[in-house]
Amino acid sequence: MFIPLRFLRKRTRPAYVVGLLCLVIAGVSYLWQPQLNTANGTTFEREQKVNVFVARWTMIPCEVVKGRPATEFELATGRCGAKSPRPTENRPAFPQKNPYLGLVLAIFFHAGFEHLAGNLFILWIFGRDLEDKLGHLGALAFILGTGVVANLVFALHRAHDVVPGLGASGSVMAVLGFCLVLWPRDRVRSLSILPPILVDLPAWLVIGLTAAADGFRSQSSSRVGIAWDVHLSALACGILIGGLVRLRERRRLRRRFGALVDVAARVEDPAVVTGDLAPGWYDDPWVPNRGWRWWDGSQWTRAAKRGGRCPEVVPEGGLPVPAAGSPA
Repeated sequence: MFIPLRFLRKRTRPAYVVGLLCLVIAGVSYLWQPQLNTANGTTFEREQKVNVFVARWTMIPCEVVKGRPATEFELATGRCGAKSPRPTENRPAFPQKNPYLGLVLAIFFHAGFEHLAGNLFILWIFGRDLEDKLGHLGALAFILGTGVVANLVFALHRAHDVVPGLGASGSVMAVLGFCLVLWPRDRVRSLSILPPILVDLPAWLVIGLTAAADGFRSQSSSRVGIAWDVHLSALACGILIGGLVRLRERRRLRRRFGALVDVAARVEDPAVVTGDLAPGWYDDPWVPNRGWRWWDGSQWTRAAKRGGRCPEVVPEGGLPVPAAGSPA
């Protein structure tokens, strides 16, 4: 097993957005939640305050699917759509709650220190390269957007669940998928557990091991409220966005440098100037409507050494001699 420590890739801009998001997520998770409250009370009372706080502000699948706040009886029984014979228990537990706002707010809350530290650690390592690629606003939209999509998948997958879903794990996995597509061969400095040494591994291996570990935990974990299987959906979302960005970059490079490459390909070679090549066959170095050269440098060199005939291109009989008076 390997623990990633640093993405060995040169960046051109500072990661303001990722750093700010890490601070905000950490602050919301531990400064606003009452689990660090120093007020008097038993452990059970403090846990109850935490549960009420999380149910008030985070995402509950039943609320998202039904489009309304959960009732007191649903939260007490843990069953979506349950009805109580007492009408007072069928009232919304939090009447002012917006169920869809919880899709965003759930990104900033975590279930514990281990959950929080793991997400922020991976987000800081790989999120800086995401911000370097997409810019400050692009990185902010990516992290929040993929987090909302991951939470929505969680809600649809567990439509009858009343247990809140929280955490930025979906955004983190989407960032890993994005880096997997854009920089699969870049090195990631990692710490090997056995033996404890530092190794530089390709990004595709580190991210692949992380995804495989999530897949294994999705089958073996019994923790309710952290959907490991949804992490794989977020990873696929990041891979899709990364593929679109990479495709756009290729098209942009072709438009920007296509004319320059065309001009450079038509520059006369010294072999052409000295007359070592047969006239005519090198006039058009581009295959129509394809943009690929139909000879390579080795053929060009061999043709010059053979006195102007390239068997890979010019037929055995040679090219026809232009008639007198016709343009060469």
